[in-house]
Amino acid sequence: MYKDISDKIQEANNIIIFGHDKIDGDCIWACISTKNWILRQYPSKKIDIYTPTEVPQMFDFIIGNEKIIYWENNKIKEGDSDLAIFLDCGAIDRIWATYENNKEIIDNMFKINIDHHISNIGFGEINVVEANKPSSCQVVYKIMKDINKKSISPSIATSLLTGIMMDTQNYSIKPTDKESFEITAELIELWARRKDIHDKLFGSKKFEDIKMIWFLLERIKNIKYKDFSCYYTYTTIDEIEAKWADNKKSEWYKWEVVTMMNQIDDADFVINLTIDNAENHTKISFRSKTSFDVNKFANWVWGGWHKGASGAKLNYAINPEEIESLIKWLIKKYEIAEGI
Repeated sequence: MYKDISDKIQEANNIIIFGHDKIDGDCIWACISTKNWILRQYPSKKIDIYTPTEVPQMFDFIIGNEKIIYWENNKIKEGDSDLAIFLDCGAIDRIWATYENNKEIIDNMFKINIDHHISNIGFGEINVVEANKPSSCQVVYKIMKDINKKSISPSIATSLLTGIMMDTQNYSIKPTDKESFEITAELIELWARRKDIHDKLFGSKKFEDIKMIWFLLERIKNIKYKDFSCYYTYTTIDEIEAKWADNKKSEWYKWEVVTMMNQIDDADFVINLTIDNAENHTKISFRSKTSFDVNKFANWVWGGWHKGASGAKLNYAINPEEIESLIKWLIKKYEIAEGI
């Protein structure tokens, strides 16, 4: 399969690399490292990276001058690409309106789908989906190593290691495996800047983020229902802006909050909701540390990702007073699905 990927890359002249909506570190660095790895072998190829949502400014420290095109509503011209590489995308519609506006052209492209999400349905002509791995960068590295390890520069190694460290939450979440540490060691041997990555991801936060973390932790509530225990918190975009946090540029506090909530000893799962009344939607982050599969929750509310960590987006701005009803509804559906 890896040889098929190599052959397709070699044959292509114009390549589009697609990253998913609500783009995160694993996706960004998988895209950047793949582009640069290909260009080190084939400098004359035209390669563009597209994402349907803007890249948060908090990732600037490693992107540098790399061009990532925020591109939702434009049209792909016929012949602009003879190969599409999807990275970290659980489904093709995770590129949102980019797909809807170019459906016929994208459907006719040869698609390589590389991912680690359990929700991935295998939509490519070539699919490398390892749902038991903690990050797409870990999967991408294995492909690069097999095809041409010599083309992995220190910069590419740093990008890959950043994605791994971010999606494993510094090797603390369950999908982290022996291979994660082995690959980390190999990337460090290739001069990946592990200390710089750690300091930027886990040792440096804006004061506004700390304020938001405190605000959300103070708002935590517990609901016990049908033998399950859920802790949840929420905020609105107006509250975020009132506390001087920039919702578009920084989302560290959201990840920190669900990670901290998930440490509560009797929590089966935890939820953080961000309510946007102006845009009329609600973003949800789910986490669990037991056998509770929050990916199923996310699937029922237009989302997905992993068994222990998933996200979703309600197509309405939920009233805070309705959150507990939503949680009870999800638990009821879960019991039916699991035959409990």
